[in-house]
Amino acid sequence: FENQRLTILEAGCGVGNCLFPLLEEDPRLFVYACDFSPRAVEFVKKNPSYNTNTCKAFQCDLTKDNLTENVPTESVDVATLIFVLSAIHPDKMHLAISNIYKVLKPGGCVLFRDYGLHDHAMIRFKPGSKLGENFYVRQDGTRSYFFKTGEYSV
Repeated sequence: FENQRLTILEAGCGVGNCLFPLLEEDPRLFVYACDFSPRAVEFVKKNPSYNTNTCKAFQCDLTKDNLTENVPTESVDVATLIFVLSAIHPDKMHLAISNIYKVLKPGGCVLFRDYGLHDHAMIRFKPGSKLGENFYVRQDGTRSYFFKTGEYSV
C-alpha cells in the first residue's frame, strides 16, 4: 500500500479517538467516519484536526440508514467495527454487516473487535440486566452483546 491511498470506514467512530491518530500516522488515508450518535459526530467535526480532504463524518444507524448515501459502493479498503456490533440488537446485526459489505471493495477487509462471552464486563452485570442470551443493558440504557468465538467468522 506504499503508493496507494487507502480508504477506511470507521463505523462507530465515537468522538474520533481512533480516527485522528490514524490520519496523523498516514495523512494519505481517506476515512469515512460514522456514528449512531449525532453528538459524537459533531465532536469529530469540531476537532481541529478534522479536514474534509481526508475525512467525511456523518451520523448513521447501520441497521437502517444506507451507507451508500455517504460512501460510494465498493470504495472502502478497510472497515473497522470496534465495540460496535455489541451495541446492536442481535436480530439486527446482519443488517449492519450487509450495509458495510455494500461499500467494501472486492477483497476489502473488516477489522472487528468486541466483547467476548464471559468477559469481565459481562460478569459485572447485575441481575435484571439481561435482555436475552449474551445480551445485556447497562444502567445508562446502552446495550452490550457478548460474542462466542467464531460466531461471526466469514
